[in-house]
Amino acid sequence: MSQPEKVHHSDLQIDEIRNDPMGRDEKHLDEEYVRFKNTGDDQLNISGWTVEDDAGEQFEFPEGTVLEPGDHVTLHTGDGVDTEWDYHWGSEKPVWANLEDTIVVRDSNGTLRIRESYNK
Repeated sequence: MSQPEKVHHSDLQIDEIRNDPMGRDEKHLDEEYVRFKNTGDDQLNISGWTVEDDAGEQFEFPEGTVLEPGDHVTLHTGDGVDTEWDYHWGSEKPVWANLEDTIVVRDSNGTLRIRESYNK
């Protein structure tokens, strides 16, 4: 088994990846998610930042997405009502592969902020 790749150039860090929820993937899309955390000491505005998988599927955080130090934001794969701490990709199929994938986050200028791979 190879070592997961991790590149971080930001106070935004991946706190948890739930890529393989129990049951059939299509029935549990809201339970598939990536949780991010502001690990810095300052407020972090991630409006316009994008999250992308290996297949090129992409989500963009909406205007006004601001995390205070220590705050989390969760990006769910399926549909749902967005809140201050939970956003929904709106995908009708799983985004994150069960065995291995790469999460890429770029800021609103397109600069790479996170590139983290996982495998089982």
